[in-house]
Amino acid sequence: TETSNLTVTGASQDLNLQATGGSVNVTATEAAADAIVINATAGGVDVTAATNDLDVTASTTDVNITGNVNVDLVATTQDITGNSGDDILWTAGDEFDATSTGLMDLNAGANLDIDVTGNYTMDSTGTFSLDGIGASNITTDSGNLTINTTTTGDLILTGVDNFTGTATNGNMTL
Repeated sequence: TETSNLTVTGASQDLNLQATGGSVNVTATEAAADAIVINATAGGVDVTAATNDLDVTASTTDVNITGNVNVDLVATTQDITGNSGDDILWTAGDEFDATSTGLMDLNAGANLDIDVTGNYTMDSTGTFSLDGIGASNITTDSGNLTINTTTTGDLILTGVDNFTGTATNGNMTL
């Protein structure tokens, strides 16, 4: 009936809901229904989809995990996609590591902005290239800006039209 609860209790027993050739549906249809709740006071909750997708659909999904999280994706391509105009935010309370055994490729449809409160270090065991199409700059608010070769090689500065150097508070030597 409308106000009844179904409670199944068994000491050290499993509760199996099974449909052969069909679906098992658990539905809360009343507007006052809080949720469909699955609790495991000991052990875990396992959800397995044998051959089809596991779909979780909600207007808002909030997952709170107090322990470690491991997501192992074994498909050829893995996607995390937001709708057009939506943001995907990644926030770490301590350290955030992104590691790839192959190419790591960041593609931005507009601009790429990297803001760092502390130091920024970019290391490469091979060559690196910073390329821009328009007027570009490297600026430091204080201290020296050093460009050097540490073991071998020349420092080559090339301008298609002119080479201009200015020292506003000191000497410039070329």
